[in-house]
Amino acid sequence: MKMLLIYLFVGVGFANISACNSVPAVFSPLPNMSNSTTLKLPQYQGNIIDNTVISALNQRHEVPVIIELRPPLSVVPETLSAEERTRKIDMTQELVLNTLTQGEFRLKYRSGIIFMMAGWITMQGVVTLSRNPHVVKVSLDSVSRNSIQ
Repeated sequence: MKMLLIYLFVGVGFANISACNSVPAVFSPLPNMSNSTTLKLPQYQGNIIDNTVISALNQRHEVPVIIELRPPLSVVPETLSAEERTRKIDMTQELVLNTLTQGEFRLKYRSGIIFMMAGWITMQGVVTLSRNPHVVKVSLDSVSRNSIQ
């Protein structure tokens, strides 16, 4: 019987994964954070939201962000005319904005050149964006953040 033992170092702890021709079992000495009030994102979507956004939202009700959007699959942005590109960008921005309430997100800027927009977001808005297939990345807008400090 072959035994597989892998140690993954995560932060200050480690996870021990072992398997013996069966389903792997995961054991971790890290504390159970299930009762904490931190943001819980779906595992497959966790990398969409930058950690600095979460950290900032733990200190404030809303923070400035830049939202990078995914172009529609049928679009090769480099092959579009300026007018077609602007129309596709606007359509993608509308698809994302229509999923957010005014209490979750306040729009600051919409680009007509690249698939992005900027604004002020709350924790609930971050959760909503983390589930949106049109969103590639949500990052802290450091220019706007520095102007409010």
